[in-house]
Amino acid sequence: MRGQLKAIIVTNNERNIDGLGWMCTKALGRLGVKTIYMNLEIPPFPIISKIREYLFNETLIEKSLETDPDFVFILKGNMIYPKTLKKIKQSTGAVLCNWNPDNPFNPTVTSRNHREGIRLYDVYFIWGKFLLSELKKIGCNEVVYLPFGYDIELHKKIDVKSKIRDIVFIGTWTRSREKLLSGLTEFDLSIYGVRSNWRHCKDKGVRACYRGKPAFGEMYSRILCESKIALNFIRSQNSSAHNMKTFEIPATGTFMMSTRTTEQKEFFKEGYEAEYFFTLSELKEKIPYYIENDEERERIAHNGYLKVKDKHSYDQRMKEVLSTVTSFKENRMC
Repeated sequence: MRGQLKAIIVTNNERNIDGLGWMCTKALGRLGVKTIYMNLEIPPFPIISKIREYLFNETLIEKSLETDPDFVFILKGNMIYPKTLKKIKQSTGAVLCNWNPDNPFNPTVTSRNHREGIRLYDVYFIWGKFLLSELKKIGCNEVVYLPFGYDIELHKKIDVKSKIRDIVFIGTWTRSREKLLSGLTEFDLSIYGVRSNWRHCKDKGVRACYRGKPAFGEMYSRILCESKIALNFIRSQNSSAHNMKTFEIPATGTFMMSTRTTEQKEFFKEGYEAEYFFTLSELKEKIPYYIENDEERERIAHNGYLKVKDKHSYDQRMKEVLSTVTSFKENRMC
């Protein structure tokens, strides 16, 4: 591939400021790639959604034919028709890539479109090692492990006067998270997340800790920096892997207390760059210690920051994508 690389980034229902597709688009721009960002906003009305989905697929084909990109990078792509992928493959020299931030084998988070189109991608990037073998089994052309990362513009240290809260959790409500958080209400706990989601919370103690708003962009980093401990709960569907907060929390220089998983421990050494728990009792045992021991907590937070800042940004991840795409295209030309 010669000259300036060109790419189309495809995603849906993103808030531009902190959407994964937008963060990848910015990173590719910083790496000198000319990018077109396409975000399908799906309305709640089924008929309108289907019409908009159809028009979006037609536009994607048109953009691909007009710009002849080196690669098309689709984030999950539940709304992308298999026939759209086939048309792009037949009509352009673009390498078709997918980066799925969910489990492709979980029918509650993937669509028929995605499942039927999964083998059409030239390269399928996946965030969890535990999914690699399953993807290879179903016939994916090339499966590449690509962890999440952090955005160098959004997730950063912010100067704050003091740590004004002991514990913070930023994220969505689930029953399992509510159960864990209900055991922490004796502490100075603050919860941030989308209001419509946290309305499902039944525990009065947990609801009293909810601060009534989500946290995006600079506010997200500021809240983390103002907190002694930031909780990171890994969903059961993420199995032995990690999530986006795995890197976002350390990138702000904040002490991370996370669910213990194999991949988490591979990224950050336990008790040195992050701290982990497996049960509520273990979590409740560790929290008071790290609230009181400022020096040790800050040392671990700083070590985590040093580990993440040069190795795990989305700029680094997109370098890996470009290397894979370049290699694939060169091999195809041989």
